[in-house]
Amino acid sequence: MRISEASAAALEWPAFCRLLGALAETELGRRRAEQLRPAADAEALAARRQATEEASRLLADGALVPPLGEGIEALVPRLRSGHPPLAGAEILQLAAVLRAGVAVRDRIAAADPPLPALAALAAPLRDPQPLIRRIERTLDRRGAVRDDASPQLVALRGRIQRARDELYGEL
Repeated sequence: MRISEASAAALEWPAFCRLLGALAETELGRRRAEQLRPAADAEALAARRQATEEASRLLADGALVPPLGEGIEALVPRLRSGHPPLAGAEILQLAAVLRAGVAVRDRIAAADPPLPALAALAAPLRDPQPLIRRIERTLDRRGAVRDDASPQLVALRGRIQRARDELYGEL
């Protein structure tokens, strides 16, 4: 069952979604809230209500997601397509999103009493820790490739340094 545009307007649904979006910590969250549609049936409504009640319990202890800065939303299509490639600083932004997701997942898992609706939403998410560790091993805090990012890079940078030292010695 879909709600008509007239019914949505009478319920002030668009205004509600904008208000909900204003409370979001990220641009992606804001857009997702603004694009919400009313539940199609009583079962979907009950599931949303349970998830909302569980999220409210978590929010009592503070924001679920820390402020992640601007521009995250623009990175998603580029991440999917690979064009243009992400810069190091942008990859660090995405690593921050992944770390925030881990923190939320851990809060959901540690909640007492349990949060089954939120746990079900988080269950299909793959563990991002291996990717986060790889990013941290590869990029420094500014997003530049670390000198020790790979054995081959260590060898190449060593050769560059020796060549530079020889050149300075000759000068």
